[in-house]
Amino acid sequence: AELGVEGKANDRILDRLAAHDLVAIEAEAGDLAGLGDDERQLIVQLSSLRGGADVLEKARAIGGVAVERATSRLAETYARLVEMGIADRVQLDLGLLRDLGYYTGAILEVYDPAVGQIIGGGGRYDALLGRFGRPLPAAGFALYIERVHIAQAEEERLARKRDAS
Repeated sequence: AELGVEGKANDRILDRLAAHDLVAIEAEAGDLAGLGDDERQLIVQLSSLRGGADVLEKARAIGGVAVERATSRLAETYARLVEMGIADRVQLDLGLLRDLGYYTGAILEVYDPAVGQIIGGGGRYDALLGRFGRPLPAAGFALYIERVHIAQAEEERLARKRDAS
């Protein structure tokens, strides 16, 4: 949206990003949305950024003022995680998109090494409740209970193994 892409062109670009199909972004973005080489490169570079606080610094260096505006709340959230002493457990992934069209802001996924896949996810979806006649800001999160159970069982197994040694 910061690049002025809206409607179906925006949806198609987001679909490509959700599929991590950066080749299609490179090939189609100009046709889809009239984006030039610089804008296509910006999308590809930003969506490839993953890591800690350095991700926000790199994003701002790549994208300037537009990225500064788009990441300001994320930077505030990350600063709060630092204050809480848990930032080392968080990875920022600017290429992460969920395939549900109702998200309007930050999204998140929770992983556990014992399971090796997502155990939960959610995000900001301010426009969703308006579809049901009551526009309100909203955020939500869901856990995959069976995966959480597997992660807990593995954690218990590892604890027993540590205690036995």
